[in-house]
Amino acid sequence: MHRLFKIVSVFCIMFFALPHLALSLQSPKKPLVFREPGPNVQSTLYLDGSKIELQTEKIARPITGSDMSDMTLDEFKEMVHAGQEDFENSSNKIVVSGDGPRSGFLNIVFNISNPPPGAADALEDIATYLEGIFSDSCTVTMNINFRQLPAGVLGWTMSVMTSGISWITVRSSLIADMDDDDSIQNWLPLGSTVPVRYTYGSPTVTNEERVFFTVANYAAAIGYYGGLCATIEFNTDFSWDYDPSNSITGGHCFQSVAAHEVGHCLGFTSRADIGGDIEAMDLYRFQDTDDGGDYNPDDLTEFQTTARLVDEDDAGAVNDDVNSDLIANEYRMSDGTPYQSAHFKQGAVFAIMQPAQGSGETWYPHFYKYPDRDVFDAIGWDCYAGYGFTFYIHNDGSVVLSPDSSAFPPGSEVELTAVPDSGWVFDYWGDDLTGEQNPDTVLMDNDKVIHVYFAPAYCSLTIGIVGSGSVTKDPDLPIYLNGAEVELTAIPDPGWYFHHWSGGLSGFQNPDTIIMDSHKTVYAHFFDQYVAENQAGTVEAPFLDISPNPSSGKTIIRYQVVDISNVVIEIYNAAGRLVKNINLPSTISNLQSTVAWDGKDNSGQYCPNGVYFLRFFADPVGDAAEFREIRKLLLVK
Repeated sequence: MHRLFKIVSVFCIMFFALPHLALSLQSPKKPLVFREPGPNVQSTLYLDGSKIELQTEKIARPITGSDMSDMTLDEFKEMVHAGQEDFENSSNKIVVSGDGPRSGFLNIVFNISNPPPGAADALEDIATYLEGIFSDSCTVTMNINFRQLPAGVLGWTMSVMTSGISWITVRSSLIADMDDDDSIQNWLPLGSTVPVRYTYGSPTVTNEERVFFTVANYAAAIGYYGGLCATIEFNTDFSWDYDPSNSITGGHCFQSVAAHEVGHCLGFTSRADIGGDIEAMDLYRFQDTDDGGDYNPDDLTEFQTTARLVDEDDAGAVNDDVNSDLIANEYRMSDGTPYQSAHFKQGAVFAIMQPAQGSGETWYPHFYKYPDRDVFDAIGWDCYAGYGFTFYIHNDGSVVLSPDSSAFPPGSEVELTAVPDSGWVFDYWGDDLTGEQNPDTVLMDNDKVIHVYFAPAYCSLTIGIVGSGSVTKDPDLPIYLNGAEVELTAIPDPGWYFHHWSGGLSGFQNPDTIIMDSHKTVYAHFFDQYVAENQAGTVEAPFLDISPNPSSGKTIIRYQVVDISNVVIEIYNAAGRLVKNINLPSTISNLQSTVAWDGKDNSGQYCPNGVYFLRFFADPVGDAAEFREIRKLLLVK
């Protein structure tokens, strides 16, 4: 089955700092985070079917703006609790999921309260997307509330977390949960503990016996959980664009921000911002540099024994000396300054889970890129971590993929077909695919960014007149098929002569032909002329020379006429405007004369680089007809 989709551009989340939406807190004070007990629930472990009582807690973090630095922790708690109460008391609730729960696959459920127009459809699109890329057999339920919040505050997210699960259970469960493309889980630390360093720059190692999970991540890999996984609240006063399919026309892409926040609820988290424990993603968190202590694993054997680094950089140094190391791939991570630790390093990894998104940017429609999926796969989600596409559509059209998927195996080939909307034609590909062939094939050796250009199927031709004259078109039609050729003929009015074309056509050739590959506007430039009533003869210019041409400074103009004449030399720019006129005394026939142009205009200012036209005009003494000639001059300094 082929899927037709229309796309624009991409970027990511958790804090707002102009001009970017910084989707993690970057306030100079300690991030506002609070924890409170959650319910105790009965759970069945997938590993052996045993039942356990699962203790939970809720951790709330702001998706905030610059004004959060003025908010106290108690005020933040009040805002979160008010949002939860608003959700519970609201009579305007709807439930959305993906295209429908499939037996044995992921089911995303969003309970939405007070959604603005377009928000519910946007969240349904996110649910459908998530259900399409994860194949885990579990249900993830989230409450989504919309409410007016203080100015500058984007919102907040409260994830439900498990209590610490024993490392023996975690390791065995992650290995048992491996799918066909997984291998790194086999090399997780042996034994009953995980070695962890909690202080950057210190060799001290703590052997941790437990690991914390978001309950959504727990449900995917460890055991059954059927309750609420998270609550997210969005500020209705923020400028959201809920439909990125027709580009981001105002504010920020809501779907990209929502997909990023949901990614945190699915387990893209770190205890580095809290301290004292580790979460699932921290199992792969190492110091980026060895720093004399061999802190960065070079192979699978070192991966199994090297201590993890779970430390927030609260010293203010922006070095991000930490990565998520899967051995086959390393991804640089944020270290807590200025962005929360549960993110890729801004600008270092092309993925939605980096922390900042600019206005007008979107990750639609394939939100989770290869690095995102690679990490989700490592922490227990079943998703194929292949390569994907990001398309940028220029004008009106779409792209069909064959085979159709959101991720493709390394080394596979994908056929792309550009499908123009009515009234448009495919023009060419750009970036990771070039040329005009359609359909065309792409070898998947990395995530691909491809621009798709469409042109009007029918093109208009507008003629503008500078001076006095007209232009005929052959054929003369109101619109033209893309690629059609049209011959233009400039016809000067009496007392005028054609000089040059500009706009969609350039040069002096008349008539000339234009190819209609887009909407075109062409200007015909006419200059005035004087024709003597008595034309007894014609003055010829057997010699006219301009050198050097191109010229970088002084230009020497040599000429000779065959009758005594008054000579005028005029220099025009490419727009047809007179920039310099040189009036000379009468010139004796058959005698070579020389004049220099210093590159300055009539006001004494140097003319800019570009194309100029030198008009040579000889007005003979007597009854002979005037003579004129035009030469092209290139000024390059």
